[in-house]
Parts: sequence; C-alpha cells; structure tokens
Amino acid sequence: FLAALQLDKLFQINASYDYKDKIDNFEVSLNCLDEGALQYLTIINSEFTPASFISADVSTYTKMFFSLSELKKKLLALLAKLEPEAITQYQEFLKMAKENFQFDIEAFIEPIGDENEIFNVIQKDGKEEMLWLNKLKSQVNFITNFASIMNNPLVKLNLGNVFNLVENKENESHFWALTTKSPETIGTDISLSAGTIESYAFISAPSNMTQKQIAQIKKGSESKLSSLPAYNTARAMFPAKIGLFSFSATKAMYTSFKTKILEQYSAMVLEGDEESEPAKFIKLLNGLDAEDFKGNLSFGLWKEKNKLLFSLKLINK
Repeated sequence: FLAALQLDKLFQINASYDYKDKIDNFEVSLNCLDEGALQYLTIINSEFTPASFISADVSTYTKMFFSLSELKKKLLALLAKLEPEAITQYQEFLKMAKENFQFDIEAFIEPIGDENEIFNVIQKDGKEEMLWLNKLKSQVNFITNFASIMNNPLVKLNLGNVFNLVENKENESHFWALTTKSPETIGTDISLSAGTIESYAFISAPSNMTQKQIAQIKKGSESKLSSLPAYNTARAMFPAKIGLFSFSATKAMYTSFKTKILEQYSAMVLEGDEESEPAKFIKLLNGLDAEDFKGNLSFGLWKEKNKLLFSLKLINK
C-alpha cells in the first residue's frame, strides 16, 4: 500500500517565516509528484464568500471547500488498483448496510455539498455557541436518508441509552436534539442538534441555541463579518481561490481555551495540592489577562495541481 502511494517520493517541503510590520507570517508548501499521495487529497478551490447571515460577533470562523463524493471516487479507484477484490467487498458492505440497517451509504454521501462553514461565538465566561453548515446539493435527498438513520430502531435504542433524543419538524427545518442523560456515563456533557434548515445541513451546539440560530439563518441579513476591517485585512493576505480559510480573534480563543482547561483540571486540583502540575498550570493561566491577547490569527490552505500550500498569519494589534 505504501509503495503504491510512492511515499519515498511523497513531497519536498519548503517552509518560511517572516515578521513584517506587525504581521507574523508562516508558510509551508508541499511539492508532490503527479502520481503521489496528494492526488488523493480532495480540495475544491472556490471563490470565497461567507454566508449572508454571519454576524460580526463571531469569535472564530472557518470555511472549507471539500468534496466527500470526489474523495470516495478516488479512494475506490485506489482500492481497485491495489486489490480488485476490495471493490466486491465494498459492494457487499453497502448491501449489508442497506438490508440490515436500511442505510444507503452512497445515497447519504451524494447530496452532501462541497461548501462547509463553521463559526463560534465565545461569551465572556468562555462558553461557546457553535454552528456547522454544509450547503447541500439536495436537501430532500439528504434529510430522507438522515431521517432513516435517526429513526432506525437499532440506532434509536443505542442513542436512547445515553441521550435524550427529540425530533423537531418545522416548515423549513427538520432536526434532532441530543443531550446527555448523565454526563458521568460517557465522561462528558454533550448537547447538540443535527438536521437541515432550508438548503443547509447543520450541527448546532448547545441544542438550546438551535432555534436562535435557525432564526438567524432565516433572516438572512447582510453579512457583517466581511465588513470587519481585521477580517478583510486577513482575507487580503490569501489568494482569491482557496480550499480552506479560517479567521479567529485571539482574545476569544484564549478565553475559551482557559475556560476549558479550568473545567478539565478543577476537580484534579481540588483533590491534589497547590504544588501539583495542574495547579501550577491553572495559576499560570490565571496570571494571564485575556485583554493582552490582541489581534487575529488566520490561515489558508489551497491546492495547485501537485502542490499543497498552507499559510498562517498573526496580525499583532
């Protein structure tokens, strides 16, 4: 398998770091042979425009252009080259899933679109609201297959052991809300909703924010994110066509990181002493002021034939 991918000729890596006019810039490029492994990395380069309802209060924002169906085709072509019997095994697996679980995997994949957007709003206390969106090729086909999974008796039985599961249907939306019955059972507290709204598939967290986010999507007001000077400065640093773009406010990133660490280690500190490693780490975090984290961290990823390029930039303001 590794020989078939020609890993001995996988890539030539070039990296550079530059500090100029309050901007830290780090760039990496991977050069690969036409027949090398990077041909299996599917990135759909596309013009970048944020969704019309993204507001200016977002703390982190990411947009990806990635084709799941194209990646599936490339992987199947690779399997056929390596082991012809693998295709037969794949077809048997599809048949088994359809007969036993009423789940058509290929029918589930095909309606999924290439445009993905994820954004977070991080509150002052570090709590997050998150929304992931996929611009579907066909909402009807996607929700039909997704509903067949969520309403499958075996799936409902297993999910019902851990989650409170509620199905919601409205005019333009159809989604399932999941919340953990007892966080101790799986070691964490999960609260999210997943389904469709208009032409999007979405995952929203926490689930009690779903109706608010659906209302925001329906309103479809003009995007405020793209009017932010810091956002446009970061966006101007990247090429017109990209596979992935991310923009983050460093202050919000630190606030969220600090809150998560405190939640993770607070119990350990209570059981230990002030000289324990978690206690020292928390003391260090508490000594850092979120107001000192100014500026924005952004990165872009794109593919040019057999070259993969990644660029990360920190605007120090």
